[in-house]
Amino acid sequence: MKNKSRVLLLTSLLLIMSFMMSACSIIFTPPVNEQGNAEEMQSVQSEKASDDAKSAETVEATSYPLTVKDSADREVTLPDEVKSIVSLGPNMTELIFALGAQDRLKGRTDYCDYPEEVKDIPSIGTLMEPDLEKIAEIKPDLVLASTHVSDETLAKLDELGLPTLMLYDSEHLDGLYDIILTLGHVLNLNDKAAALEKSVRERIEAVKEAAPEQRPRVYYVVGFGESGDYTAGGKTFVNDIIEAAGGDNIAKDIEGWQYSSEKLIEEDPDVIIIPSWAAEGDGAFGKTAPYTELTAVKEGRVFAVDNNEIDRQGPRNADAVEKLAELFAKVAAPVH
Repeated sequence: MKNKSRVLLLTSLLLIMSFMMSACSIIFTPPVNEQGNAEEMQSVQSEKASDDAKSAETVEATSYPLTVKDSADREVTLPDEVKSIVSLGPNMTELIFALGAQDRLKGRTDYCDYPEEVKDIPSIGTLMEPDLEKIAEIKPDLVLASTHVSDETLAKLDELGLPTLMLYDSEHLDGLYDIILTLGHVLNLNDKAAALEKSVRERIEAVKEAAPEQRPRVYYVVGFGESGDYTAGGKTFVNDIIEAAGGDNIAKDIEGWQYSSEKLIEEDPDVIIIPSWAAEGDGAFGKTAPYTELTAVKEGRVFAVDNNEIDRQGPRNADAVEKLAELFAKVAAPVH
């Protein structure tokens, strides 16, 4: 399981970097709603949707056909209300459950493992190589894609006539709010999406407001060792999670995810956050040179977390912000 997790993590990392390079200029655009006229599409602005979520008790129902511009700047048209979904991303699967739409989920990837009930839903293959024949047999009204889905897979799904929506914002935590509202609009679950978006936003904002002025300097381990050192650079939603929790990301000045052990030793952060698999066995981060030279390792300020709460852009990002804030608070006084 440990090796599987590490291979998946590093493979995913390369795909994330590839997606970021190809989509760095993408601006998330909320859905475009057709009101019975195929030539006149009314844009639903994200800011207005967020304000409505906070102030209105009821959100207007979605009307179909519906055309949505997704995170890959593709226009996707849904002729009728979505009753069946195949998810190609663990974060999308988690969001479907959070919206209470799991009865519509007819297929998911091998790595969609949260919540526990998702294991009862048939798998359509891996993140990187979904079984297109299985998906075609399901004939879903909608395929939900995220960062791991390649352009080639998107093109093949288009050829099969399967509406596929890409929802992902690699650079901003705030993009999560748009994703929640957009998926809620697509599934005609506007009230639930508004409530979920409001809850996630308020939890994160509460932590941000309570964060102390003196922030611990933080390093987040994505990968380490012989395969290279990787962390979250400044233009990533993971960086935003660290900052929202009250940390100062030592890698905020880099772009992308690649780092170096030499730079890490030089920066010598106050706190190091590692995925749970990196805390196990003889190959654990804290037992591997040269990381043993770090002050945080020597003084016990290395904390293992469920990295899926951080790495998967979804509702559990609020859990990550709250838990990281608790860990950072353990550094009671500045140590740098």
